[in-house]
Amino acid sequence: MSLDAEISRLSLNPLPDEWAERLLPTRTDSKAMCHKDGLIRQYTRAELAYWCGRHCGFGMKVGNGLMCADIDQADFRAEAMERFGLDSCLVVRTMRGFHLWMRTLLTDQRTIIKWRGLPIDFKFTGYMMWPPTVVNGFRYSLEAGLPSISELPLFPAELLMETKSAVGLHHAGQCQPIRPDATLALYAERTPASVQGAGGSRACIVACLKFLTMTNGDEAKAFEMACWWNRLCEPPWDTEKEEGPDSLKRKLREAARMWKAK
Repeated sequence: MSLDAEISRLSLNPLPDEWAERLLPTRTDSKAMCHKDGLIRQYTRAELAYWCGRHCGFGMKVGNGLMCADIDQADFRAEAMERFGLDSCLVVRTMRGFHLWMRTLLTDQRTIIKWRGLPIDFKFTGYMMWPPTVVNGFRYSLEAGLPSISELPLFPAELLMETKSAVGLHHAGQCQPIRPDATLALYAERTPASVQGAGGSRACIVACLKFLTMTNGDEAKAFEMACWWNRLCEPPWDTEKEEGPDSLKRKLREAARMWKAK
């Protein structure tokens, strides 16, 4: 029997390969893996169907570009979104709160438990319980449908930067970016970043023109988008200087003149 047939109760039939290849079976009514090597092993659909047929649960591996924000207190979710910009189009309901799945550019990042003493864990390693697993009578469930991994929002890595002077985490001339509206932030994250020595200056102008179009010429909102996008650039542009070859404000003004001339 195929995994898609066994797992149809998730209303995710057929389960896309990019998600199926991250699944691992867990013991019945338990969060424990069925196999000690579950994290390094990739299960076939036939193997997963076998374990599903035995009424086992599932875990979804994090890492390799995926992380999960584990909110352990249901009423903290709104605050997490308002204060820290933590939101996702892929949310799993848990016994105590929610799992917010996001893409990440961080590599070799360790899991952080009770970040800043708050009821939230940032999981970059291991696995998270996945629907329709049942533990202690509670069934994990998706809040909405299952998007593709590329549709997930990017985890705001600046949350892990303790101070602006942290070595290797902040560049000179960098202000803390303000997360734009969710739609604008997602658009900025998907805009190709600029890379020095690979047409970076042109890429910055092109990006700024897109941000101006998205905000109908509102330079303040476009700059917020540009700062959010700037996190992905190598190296980042200077967001504080008004002038200079590496000034993001200057590049936005150049793009604004071009945009108004259209």
